[in-house]
Amino acid sequence: MLKVQLKSKIFQLGPKWQENEDILTGDFFGVLDYLPRYPYIYEFISYTASLNPDIQPPCLENVDWDKTKIIFWPKTSTDEQNAEPDIVIISDRWVIVIEVKLQSSFGDSQPWREYIVGCKIAQEHSISCDSVYYFVLARNRLDIASTFKADETDKMNKLATKTLYLKWHEAVSMVESWLRVKSYEMHSEYRRMLSDLFNAMRKRRAIAFSGFAFANMAFTENITERIFCPPRFSGFQYKALETQLDDTLFLNNYYQGFMMSCPNVNISQEPVFFVLRFYGFIKRSLPITKISEGLFYIHKFSGFLNDAPVCTKNNHFIMKGPNK
Repeated sequence: MLKVQLKSKIFQLGPKWQENEDILTGDFFGVLDYLPRYPYIYEFISYTASLNPDIQPPCLENVDWDKTKIIFWPKTSTDEQNAEPDIVIISDRWVIVIEVKLQSSFGDSQPWREYIVGCKIAQEHSISCDSVYYFVLARNRLDIASTFKADETDKMNKLATKTLYLKWHEAVSMVESWLRVKSYEMHSEYRRMLSDLFNAMRKRRAIAFSGFAFANMAFTENITERIFCPPRFSGFQYKALETQLDDTLFLNNYYQGFMMSCPNVNISQEPVFFVLRFYGFIKRSLPITKISEGLFYIHKFSGFLNDAPVCTKNNHFIMKGPNK
């Protein structure tokens, strides 16, 4: 299905194919199912947990990752009304029920019914219901409280302590980070699968930001994080941010569109400045000053570049792509 999307053959299904949650579920978790459980499922869970600091997450220590299973759309009858979660991940220590949303909202009591399905699956694997978790992957944070009746406060409170949320743009960023950080060490087949998944997800405007910017932050300084990474941008940008960083890695990934000028960067202590996969038109690239053995790297530039960067003080400049 990924190749069908990447080659634009999927439009044969009609103009609303992008609203089909099952296709997106199959794309994302289908690729994860073919990747090693560790580190990819491990990092998917730990990343989601990091976005939900108020919730006690599943324990990821001493998990038999090789025996961890991913089940798609399991049909399990319960004493409650029937429910069919999108994904269930089963390990020897916990069960995670995942509901995937795109355009739709929850049905009546849907989260609780799916949680009960997870509890039954847990019992079949001799796992306590206390080790069942509910993940919601959606465009925006959906309110599970609205799915409960007024007299179901106990159920609502119990599920609230087991529910973790992940937004689609965060999932896209996670896949991108795998490609960026693990690209040189991962198996080539895994890299191809993740690359296809990333490109297919980026074709869905509903989960990848695109828009216009005429002043993308005037000036940024005193960044304490080791990595500063603006989100992917598609559209027109008049002026990118000026950045003054101390011992910081600056990443500007997957820019598409028109850019009047790249950032002015004033950094020290062996920084690395990346512009990764720029496509479009750029009138002026950035001047770089006060660099101590730094690396300036434009990777896979495609388009028109009027002025190349001005680089000083033992700086290295690499440009790969049609413009060299």
